[in-house]
Order: sequence, then structure tokens, then C-alpha cells
Amino acid sequence: MEKTELDETVRLHGLWFHDENGGKRANLSGCDLRGCDLSGCDLRYANLSGCDLRYANLSGCDLRCSNLRDANFSGSNLRYANLSCCDLSGCDLRDANLSCCDLRWANLRDATFSGCNLRDANLSGCNLRDANLSCCDLRWANLSFCNLSGCDLRGANLSVADTGEARFIQASGVGTNRRMTTFRSDTDEVWCGCFNGTLSEFAEKIEQTHSGNAVHLAHYRAMVAFFRVFAEVK
Repeated sequence: MEKTELDETVRLHGLWFHDENGGKRANLSGCDLRGCDLSGCDLRYANLSGCDLRYANLSGCDLRCSNLRDANFSGSNLRYANLSCCDLSGCDLRDANLSCCDLRWANLRDATFSGCNLRDANLSGCNLRDANLSCCDLRWANLSFCNLSGCDLRGANLSVADTGEARFIQASGVGTNRRMTTFRSDTDEVWCGCFNGTLSEFAEKIEQTHSGNAVHLAHYRAMVAFFRVFAEVK
């Protein structure tokens, strides 16, 4: 799919999601999107089943409740894709091939990954609360600092998986693109779209970026204040 066509599909999907005239739900089922840049896009409830997303950049993308089932098209559909800081809560990823994917700090709460290939994937800092990872291949996956509360790991292959502890919090729905912002307090790191830096650097960045929008600036300032309180609570 050409970039102009993809951009138009995403634009129309945004109109559809917000119930505006001329909108149309994104149906990218079976499309070749290898190496595409969809970072920060809002694709909630989009149909991406069977999509070829190898090496695609989906960092900070809002994919809540989208359908990525059978995304192992060509046997390696989502391999090496960048899904860091994505919101995939409630997504259907059954039988998808996510081997070698970057899923750091993604929100995977209530997502269905049963039968998924997550071999060598980096899930460090993910929220996997109540997610279904039954029968997944998690060999050599990085599960350090994940929230695994209520996670279904029955039958999963966890050979040589790496686990650990960290403190992180996520917030979404703020700003023009309503993208998700992730803050890891123990290392003082913030991820928001293409931004990655300290909380202080993030605070400076929002002052520059949103100086012309008082509402967005106020919302981001409140988020930063909340993150600072979170960092102080042990």
C-alpha cells in the first residue's frame, strides 16, 4: 500500500471513530505494510488481520480492540515490528507471529495472545494484567518488569525468559493524537510517541510543543505533576 493511500485510510478511520461525516473504518486486512510508519496513530477497532507488518513502526500507536488475529501472514508478519509504548489492550492477537518484536512498555492488558509466537520478543515493562498468553512461545523473551497479575500462562513455553521488577505508569487520551504516555519512575524515563527522555526533559518538551494550545498544555502539565507524585511514592 502506498503511503498516501495509507495516510488517507488512517484519516478516514479517525473520522469514523469519532462519528464524523465521511469517515470509514480502516480495513487493512491482508495488506502489505512492511516497514511502514504508523507511529502515534489512532487505529482503535481497525481490522489488521493477516496484515504484513514486518519491520513496521507502530510505536505509541493506539490499537485498542483492533483485530490482529492470524497476523503471521507469510509466516513472519509482525517480526521485528516496533510496538513499543503501544496501547494493545483488549486486542485479538491469537496465533500472531510477534517474534523479535519490540513491545517495551506496551499496554497489553486483557489482550489475547493464545498460540502467539513471542520468541525473542522484548516485553520489558509491559502491562500484561489479565492477558491471555496460553500456549505462547515465549522462549528467550524479555519479560522483565512486567505486570503479570492475573495473566494466563497455561501451557506457555517460558524457557530462558527474563523477568524482574520495575515501577511504571501509563496515561492516554491527552494531546492532539491522544497517544499513550509511559513513565518509568525507577529509571526516570518517559516515552510518548517519538519522544524518549527524562521527566524533566518531557516537561520542557510539552511547554515548547503545546505553547499554542492552553487545553493540551494544561492536561500535559497535570500528567507531569501526577508522574512526579507517583515517583515519590515508594
